[in-house]
Amino acid sequence: MPGLIDSHVHLFPMGSTTGIDSDAALKQYIRDELPARLHDYLEHGVTTTLPGAGTGIAASTVSAMGEE
Repeated sequence: MPGLIDSHVHLFPMGSTTGIDSDAALKQYIRDELPARLHDYLEHGVTTTLPGAGTGIAASTVSAMGEE
């Protein structure tokens, strides 16, 4: 059975009201919180996500930031 696709996902809450307002805060979010959010999607059958408008963060960028 194929997985579900969520075609409008906001995985990266950005801006001063979210606490993710710097590269360091974004790296910490990717390391500490993003894996759990993605796991929640997977547990509900979503195997593919596409970013909501305005994120501007590519998967390759996320991968590279998580490896540092």
